[in-house]
Amino acid sequence: MKGIILAAGLGKRLGKITKNTPKPLLPVNEKPIIELIIEKLRKSGIDEIGINLFYKAELIRRSLNHIPGLYFVIERYLSGTGGGLLHFKNFVSENFLLHNCDVLSDIDLKKVIKEHERIKPLATIVLVKNYKTNRVRVKGERVVRFYRKRMDDCYTYTGIAVISKRIFEYFPENKKIFNLIEVYNNAIKNSELLYAYITSRSWKDIGTPEVFYSLSQQKKLLF
Repeated sequence: MKGIILAAGLGKRLGKITKNTPKPLLPVNEKPIIELIIEKLRKSGIDEIGINLFYKAELIRRSLNHIPGLYFVIERYLSGTGGGLLHFKNFVSENFLLHNCDVLSDIDLKKVIKEHERIKPLATIVLVKNYKTNRVRVKGERVVRFYRKRMDDCYTYTGIAVISKRIFEYFPENKKIFNLIEVYNNAIKNSELLYAYITSRSWKDIGTPEVFYSLSQQKKLLF
């Protein structure tokens, strides 16, 4: 199975922190965030990893040159999470693991992959409870809706998923800039199973100064 890390964002929520250092290279426990994620994927048995880049792309790519098995796509413009994934249509195999570059967790990716292979849904969506970003409606074991705003009785999409290559059937036609949430909702409308993998494991969105400084000051990470 191959992996994809979406790492093209500007890191605007981090303000001045990303003026000189792009978000993927920000250090947490003395290592760039993106290297921590690559290591996590490698420990889960994923050796080939695609990464999309935009902001300070060459700086990021040079910093990762020592790591084998990486495939880079440098975007000419920001195309959103859906448009970013579209670049890897010919790179991925039947199933692939998707991981955002601004999240760290101790979620067991091997278990997520195993569950996906057992159930065989279109996608296995990893969810947690996080009050400010609970936007995913679940019914039983199915994801039934992704919202743009926080909603009561919902879950937070972690930015981690195992996805079948069939997902590309639900990408909008003649559209280059779009969000992956649009794709997920298209699939749901067509009665596809998006399996809700709900976990209480530790998960952090490091896209804000508060969370980044909190993690960067920890001597030992739980992730």
